[in-house]
Amino acid sequence: SYLEGKVDVAKKLALKMFPLCRSLFLETNPIPVKKALELMGKIEGYLRLPLCPMSPDKTAKLEEAMAEYGLLRQN
Repeated sequence: SYLEGKVDVAKKLALKMFPLCRSLFLETNPIPVKKALELMGKIEGYLRLPLCPMSPDKTAKLEEAMAEYGLLRQN
């Protein structure tokens, strides 16, 4: 939208996506991204050192943000 000169539309989209983007940086990258992919059912939840699991409280925040966008896998 921005490249098409629709700055207001681009701004609205960016602001709409901001909570999700912010949640992907609650911990050191790529830990939240890998957790998000796991929650979506795209990858297994295995991490190699030096990565460690995402903390439960931050995982809950990530899940909440992902749920807002309909990104969690359906069981």
